[in-house]
Amino acid sequence: MNYIEYKQNVLSWRNSLIQAWAFSCVGTDSDCAYMLLSIARKLGLTDRDDLSGGVMKTWPRKQIAPSWACSAALVLLISNKYLPNKDEILAAMIFYWLTDNEIQSVDDGLENYPVYLKDEFSDQVEYWIRSYFKK
Repeated sequence: MNYIEYKQNVLSWRNSLIQAWAFSCVGTDSDCAYMLLSIARKLGLTDRDDLSGGVMKTWPRKQIAPSWACSAALVLLISNKYLPNKDEILAAMIFYWLTDNEIQSVDDGLENYPVYLKDEFSDQVEYWIRSYFKK
């Protein structure tokens, strides 16, 4: 898979980041939406004032998760050492991590990707990082 194919797939897979956050978050849907919005605002990803748990949970079903929310979900998932149970979630995590951190090369990606994921999914992590840089 090359970068263009990877990016096209991630456009649908990115919704899985929101779904993973919603399922792994401890608290009510409103609490989880608040945490997602708070980290997004802290990172300067959005200036949105509020987000309900119901709206957040509809994004994956409708395939309309905004990019800012996916980036924020990634930060929360990684900070909680979330282990994805589907390859598409891992692929979306890697894509957003590489993009959001402005990683410039395969070597840089392989050296700096969160260790807990590399240790658990080394072959898949390497495949997706190489796909990202395959033009």
